Amino acid sequence: MKYVYRYATSSGIVLGGLGTGSLEIRADGCLHEWHIFNNGPWSSRGEDRHLQVMDISDSFFAVRVKRGSRIVVRLLRARSYELGADPYRLPWVKPIDSITFSGRPPLAFLEYDDSKLDAKISLEALSPFIPGDVKNSALPTALFKFIVENPTNDSLEVDLLFAVRNPFSGLKKEVVALTKVKKEGKYTVIVMGGSNLSPNHPMYNGSLAIATTWQKTSSVAFIKKDFEVLKRMWVDFRKDGILEGPEEYEGSDPHYGVITTKVRVEPKERKEVVFILTWFFPNHIDEEGSRLGHMYENWFNSAEDVVKYTINHLDYLYGNTKKFHDVLYDTNLQDWIPSLVGSQITTLQKATWFTKDGRFGIWEGYHDPYYMGPGSSAFNTTDVMYYASIMLLILFPELEKKFLLQHAEWVLSPEVEPYYTLYALAVPENMNEFKKMVAKDPSIITDFNKMKKAIGKVVKKTGKDPRGRIMHYFGHSLKRPDAYHMVDLMPKYVLMTYRDALWTGDEELIKKLWNSLKEAMECILRLHDLVELKLPYHQTPAGFEMYNVYHKIFGVLGRLANIGMPAVYGSTFIPIGFQTFDVWSFIGIAAYTSVLWLCALSAMRRMADEVIKDKDYSDNVSKIIEEARRNLYGNLWNGEYFDLWYDPISGKRDKACMAAQLVGQWYASALTDLGYIIDREKVLKTLKSIFKYNFIEDEGLINGIYPGGKRPAYEGDLKYPNDTGLPYSVGCQMDTPWTGVEFAVASHMIYEGLVEEGLKILRDIHERYVKGGHYWNHVEWGAHYMRPMSAWSVVLAIEGLLYDRMRGRLRIRPRINKEDFKWIFTVPGAWGSIEHVLRDKKQVLLVKLAKGDFEVGRIVLEKVGEKIKEVKVLIDGVETKVDRVDMSEDEVIIELSKRQKVMRELNVIVEYA
Repeated sequence: MKYVYRYATSSGIVLGGLGTGSLEIRADGCLHEWHIFNNGPWSSRGEDRHLQVMDISDSFFAVRVKRGSRIVVRLLRARSYELGADPYRLPWVKPIDSITFSGRPPLAFLEYDDSKLDAKISLEALSPFIPGDVKNSALPTALFKFIVENPTNDSLEVDLLFAVRNPFSGLKKEVVALTKVKKEGKYTVIVMGGSNLSPNHPMYNGSLAIATTWQKTSSVAFIKKDFEVLKRMWVDFRKDGILEGPEEYEGSDPHYGVITTKVRVEPKERKEVVFILTWFFPNHIDEEGSRLGHMYENWFNSAEDVVKYTINHLDYLYGNTKKFHDVLYDTNLQDWIPSLVGSQITTLQKATWFTKDGRFGIWEGYHDPYYMGPGSSAFNTTDVMYYASIMLLILFPELEKKFLLQHAEWVLSPEVEPYYTLYALAVPENMNEFKKMVAKDPSIITDFNKMKKAIGKVVKKTGKDPRGRIMHYFGHSLKRPDAYHMVDLMPKYVLMTYRDALWTGDEELIKKLWNSLKEAMECILRLHDLVELKLPYHQTPAGFEMYNVYHKIFGVLGRLANIGMPAVYGSTFIPIGFQTFDVWSFIGIAAYTSVLWLCALSAMRRMADEVIKDKDYSDNVSKIIEEARRNLYGNLWNGEYFDLWYDPISGKRDKACMAAQLVGQWYASALTDLGYIIDREKVLKTLKSIFKYNFIEDEGLINGIYPGGKRPAYEGDLKYPNDTGLPYSVGCQMDTPWTGVEFAVASHMIYEGLVEEGLKILRDIHERYVKGGHYWNHVEWGAHYMRPMSAWSVVLAIEGLLYDRMRGRLRIRPRINKEDFKWIFTVPGAWGSIEHVLRDKKQVLLVKLAKGDFEVGRIVLEKVGEKIKEVKVLIDGVETKVDRVDMSEDEVIIELSKRQKVMRELNVIVEYA
């Protein structure tokens, strides 16, 4: 006997709404990772993070097919005999032969294949996910639509079974599980709850329900999770597809609630049966003991409430989720491209919090026993959200705005204590002055009010004020930051704010955050322009590997080593020189942060000019830009790319080619309208060098490479060839690919016309993660890492799509298949499809909306001819007046006579002579 084995269940399609907790359906047909109970890595409270309530044996689907006198029973899961099935005692209860699993988030499609089944059975599983509709994308519900088809010439009787264990049963000896069948007019529901839980338990006051809208059903509240009982259940099911048993149960025995549906399917007929799973577990308590709850508590009081809502809105919820799926995957691009982009939607569903009071958070990484990751809270990580937030902005702009405003609350200032005092003392000049004051008055260190006053005097004297620093992430629930130690956070905060305001048209966002934006940029000049180049300087310690070196030397001292660390391990007393590659030290001025800084300065100038109307500020920023750019070119440009870093103080230099060195410019030209802050010739040379040196087939786009130099991946552990003595180790951040960075760089390449190079990088990601069924779980610091949500930038790059809602400007310039292009259209507040066709001297753009609206006053297309004969623009089927048409070297700019709202479709026809 020959088997071909391929492991394909490392990840699956996530079921669950934004912030509701989730589970996954995987290629084996089972429901995995039940993290809906405020438990597992989704939770931040220590004891809850280790609580696993349900496993794959706690739910199952099955089918009975009767054709004449022949009856076949199958478990709809591609595993071994289990759940009472047994090739010796119950040889007729078998697992299905095979499952063809197609994961296309937010949907999973399963086709069940078995040579003995006379019916064709398939499943569509989803949780509602409707961009632009936050409420209906944040429901604690999962839908399972079974499609039953009869390919025979005989009538078939098909019974489907859905069983879920009451999660309270078997939880603790003292906990009493309550399970009850209810038959309403439109549906049958089994409601599961429990009593005698501590008010501190994450499942306290919770409930779970399963339901169906099918009218011919049988339901049992108690099937004990026991081998002998399950054997007899299968006999009962085999006999007539109808289960007999109690409709109410109260007790502690582990047990399933089970619903069956009876479907008569005539020859060549197709029937659909929907099962619904809902949950309601409001007792979300964080690691500090505060009850955060869930947003869904504002809409529902129980899992049964969620069932009622889901059924009453089933057509809308299913229909719009399916529409979004269809426009994402219905394209004439190679099918792996939308699959790769769509794979990252799962992170939004799996790794988010949405609390009762409306705060929103995304785990930086989801802790995993193998991949590790955050051991406690790590939400909305600013440096990583710079990449990830693109998806959030485009699909759920109001949640992206929450992210920015939540961070703005924590911009460092004297009111943000004790952080402000600590970061003031990070600066050596401030610490020296402070110690002089303490020598004269030791009570300063025991009286925090005195300490704050002392710090105020110190900062005034030295001018080294840390105010304006941007927080790293929420490290204490969604309440407080962990640190302010990274240089790149300030320019990234500025660039994200400008990008979001541009795409959403929210000028008020800029006005509201303006003071904090200015403080963030001025902080760089105050604390990080150490060598007066108008470029950010990275003081040591600049990466966690410096800690590792320190502990190798002083670790034998135990506690004394920790006490002495600030005195030895860097030039500042606590870190302020890190960046997102936090175990990869950049010292002095670095290409990565310098380009970010220049592009953020450009964004500040634009906002000052067009929103704030502050010409003096804008003029001053322009001078800084010119000086900073000149110094960047003079100190780091080597003719092919920008050196990784150079330290003018020590004279040390690192000549590595960094994959992410231009992600500031990526924002400026591909994601906003700021244009080329770095001149385009250097941009193209750098991107070509990155592909030449950093892309390694069957590895990916490596974060950093020394052209012609050694790599730990080939040589084993080394030291960086930059005279720092720091370890260059196997698997270190420099010598690995990060898919979030790869998506960004590949999309930048595609935007710049390096299409083949960008697609090769993307294809390598696809092939790397398709192994083992890992496709919907990208890893970095933990599983389901947030940075790869930058995948949505690939959509924008391939379409050449840029939207400026502030001015009503829309640019669409497909980079692939431009003669006949079709894919998804997404801007904040609207989505649908794009079609772009070149035929018979005509260029036709058609944007069809499935949901939402957008405004347009200028349309920019690629120029595909030298002389234009006629231009027509139709909005919602009505021709609108074109004020003028301009042509640049490579674009056609169509100005409408007035800005108009598009509700259904935009049609642009350019006819060339």
